[in-house]
Amino acid sequence: MTGIIRLTAVFLFSVYGFGVSLAQTTIPTRSSRVAFSVGLTYTMHLSFSETVLYDKIFTNLGNGYNKQTGVFTCPVEGIYLFHLHAYDMNTDKAMWLELMHNDDFIVSVSGYASHSSGGNTVILHLRIGDKIQVKGREQQQFSLFGQQDEIYSTLSGFLLYPDDTSLHGASPIVG
Repeated sequence: MTGIIRLTAVFLFSVYGFGVSLAQTTIPTRSSRVAFSVGLTYTMHLSFSETVLYDKIFTNLGNGYNKQTGVFTCPVEGIYLFHLHAYDMNTDKAMWLELMHNDDFIVSVSGYASHSSGGNTVILHLRIGDKIQVKGREQQQFSLFGQQDEIYSTLSGFLLYPDDTSLHGASPIVG
């Protein structure tokens, strides 16, 4: 009888230990798949720090990007990579865009002279509901070039990995 009790105790301890390791492992689920890529299919004039309204959606997994507002709203907490690229059509005017995280400036893209282009990439920790958008710099006037068959200005972002604490509680799965 003591052999059965000992075997049962070892089995329960093994299951409990396995449950803890599962709880500490990040397993991507459909709800944690977030990626978007958008582009500008028209020439957009910016003069008062407007948000760029990317109208072409290449992908929008997680439905975080809103093309009416030009804003990505974070649906899953975690570490994200963002890349923006811009193409200016003006002559002798400075193109200056800013990637914003909520109301905070993060990085810029700038160029000067006719048909300048630029890009930038950044990795950020976002919480659910955080907002990412690209705006023209205040008091800069320029036009981003785009056409249906010539998309040069783009914004892309994706979840590198979700925040472990948002997926799993502190307690084990089995216990």
